[in-house]
Amino acid sequence: MEDNTDVSDEEIDAALNTGREERIRRLEKLMDELPDDERMLLTLYYFEDRPLTEIAYITGIDAKALANRLYRTRKKLCKKLKDERNDI
Repeated sequence: MEDNTDVSDEEIDAALNTGREERIRRLEKLMDELPDDERMLLTLYYFEDRPLTEIAYITGIDAKALANRLYRTRKKLCKKLKDERNDI
């Protein structure tokens, strides 16, 4: 079931882009729970700083499709972080 709730880029960035060690550990834990293809996309894009065109070449998937997948994956992580925060 796909969540149709709109999340702005600013909300996603605020939830995912922080330097605090605790947030990083939680993010790594949540990334480990992702399917392999989503985890690989995040790793290549954020940790290896590869552009989508290069990731498209590596994976054989169109760059526009990867951009959509990246957005959905970031949105999923943001929601999981918010849910986790609300459980505390």
